[in-house]
Amino acid sequence: MTGLALGALHVALLLGLVAWLAATAPDARAAWTRVGVVGAASFVFVAILALVDPHQIALDVLIPVREGSTDVTVRVARGEGAGAGIAHTHGYLPWFCGTRRSLDVVVRMNLAFLGATLVLLTALGRRVTGAWVPSVLLTVVFALSIPVRAAVSGAGPAPVLWVLLLIGGAGLTGWWQGERAVTRWGGLAIVVLATLAVALSRVEVAALLVVPALLALPHRWGWGDRWVASLRHRRVAWGAGAVAVLGLAIVTYGPVTRWIAHQGQAAWVLQALHPLAASTLTLGPIEASMWPLGVVVLAVLGGVRAPARNLGLGLATFGVLRVYHAAAHGDFYGTPSWAWPLEMLRYNGLVAPILVVLAWWGWVSLPRGATRAAALALVVVPAQPWVWPAGRGDDVRGPLWDAWGRMDLDAQQEVRALVAGMRMWPTCGFVTLGAADPGDGRRVGYAWRSTWDPAVDATTRRLVVLPDVDDPEAMADAVPGRPSCVMLYAGMGCATPGDTACAAWPDTYQVIDEDTVPAAPHAHPDHGWDTSDPWTRRWMRLR
Repeated sequence: MTGLALGALHVALLLGLVAWLAATAPDARAAWTRVGVVGAASFVFVAILALVDPHQIALDVLIPVREGSTDVTVRVARGEGAGAGIAHTHGYLPWFCGTRRSLDVVVRMNLAFLGATLVLLTALGRRVTGAWVPSVLLTVVFALSIPVRAAVSGAGPAPVLWVLLLIGGAGLTGWWQGERAVTRWGGLAIVVLATLAVALSRVEVAALLVVPALLALPHRWGWGDRWVASLRHRRVAWGAGAVAVLGLAIVTYGPVTRWIAHQGQAAWVLQALHPLAASTLTLGPIEASMWPLGVVVLAVLGGVRAPARNLGLGLATFGVLRVYHAAAHGDFYGTPSWAWPLEMLRYNGLVAPILVVLAWWGWVSLPRGATRAAALALVVVPAQPWVWPAGRGDDVRGPLWDAWGRMDLDAQQEVRALVAGMRMWPTCGFVTLGAADPGDGRRVGYAWRSTWDPAVDATTRRLVVLPDVDDPEAMADAVPGRPSCVMLYAGMGCATPGDTACAAWPDTYQVIDEDTVPAAPHAHPDHGWDTSDPWTRRWMRLR
């Protein structure tokens, strides 16, 4: 029933979008152009799904950004995204991945959504800027950016959200600018449907549609532009207000931050609202480590210099990024783990197309001529990830990712190895053992399959977690569906120096494949992994 309801929502959104675009076009040619853009995006989407073989996707180019223990790497390899929501679990995965449950199949789906996004984004950029050069250039930069590559390589919902956000953005344009009732209210209906679809995957991302729609109400009532224009010219009032707010924040910093720290997940939002949160000063450098400097500068300009009716989008984007900054443990948590920027990279993928739209607005706000040309030149300057060293103490081995988005931490190596094994033995079950807990020595075993049959497996049994299990035979019995072939993987969970739990496996079970893994920066040494030296991973036949 959940899948049918989700399908009905998305069909209604797509058909409503096409009907609204055609009905609000000024002439027949414009109507056919608009419908043609939607048709082209749909064609690209279907073509990628039909023509791309997941097994031909090169694993070396994948940079799944989801750091953690064996539990996390196994889930990512199986295509389970973090915080993906019911729309992803009950809608997109069954619709576009079928019964396969591995990261490469999810990446094919992500590539299809990326293709549709590029078509829609190019058309939108042409509409916003009135020129093809900035439209195509920023769309290419978007496609090659580090957050987008990480999102496509991962199992999260970001690529789906890109399409939904752009559809909702089309509705916002009608709500902001429409003079006819069908344009205004039809656009608002598209925004509502798109917001609901987005919220079923990530609730906080829906704010990127809700906040701009609400803040456009004063414009619709006729006094928004005049009010904002008057505020922009009252610089003394703005300065006095900023000083007052900053002074109050300084005086109350201690008790307020202590109170915020005890508010659970609500603390993320409260920290984002605090003017002295760390993200006030650090958000800019963080974004410049993931995006070209020109994109960051233009996006800021677009957020603050947009017309009054559009200001909500910049405010919402800034607010959501500050919430993500806090959620990634960058605010009020003392000295954060060196790996938390990876979480910011993953979060950035969720809002990537909105940053490009803001950058277009910023480019349009610049004077014509050399200034715009210089801004476009900055857009092609690579990101500067050197601010995030990989490692800690004396074990620093370069940045977490390079300027071209290449990333080769232990977690990425482990995910690629698991996906390669699932490709090699697609009908088998798999078991592995997590690292011993540094505190009490307990271990956790994992049992899963790369296929999912709804008639056999309950949703919660696609990955079975078995606490305190060291016996591979017992783990094999827990594989969903009890397949006749079960492979045993000795991976990062067996790489802790002095760990003897996996030592007897090669003598007991047939080794099918093994390779020596060179040392690589490890993202979470607190999880019990210590792979500063080369180590050997093995695939063994258990049954």
